[in-house]
Amino acid sequence: MNLYPQRMLHEIEKRRASFPDLAHVDEIWIIETIGYGTAFFGTHLRFELYKDGAEVGSFDFNNGKLMMRFEEGVDEVVERY
Repeated sequence: MNLYPQRMLHEIEKRRASFPDLAHVDEIWIIETIGYGTAFFGTHLRFELYKDGAEVGSFDFNNGKLMMRFEEGVDEVVERY
C-alpha cells in the first residue's frame, strides 16, 4: 500500500488552474479503500482531511458504522468493535 495524501493533494493544487470548478472546493477528503472487502481489512474505511501538511480530521467506519472520529485535535471512540 502506498497512500501518500500529500502527494495527491499537491498534484490537485498543481492542476487547480486547469479546472476552474475546483475554486468551489474547500475540502478534499482522502479515503483509503485498498484493502476494502478483503479478508484482512473487511469493511473498514478511513476518511482523512489534511490542512497545511497535517491530518486535521478523520472518520473510521467498519461495516457501515462510524467507529472513531478525529476532529479539532480530539480522538473519539464512537462505537467499539
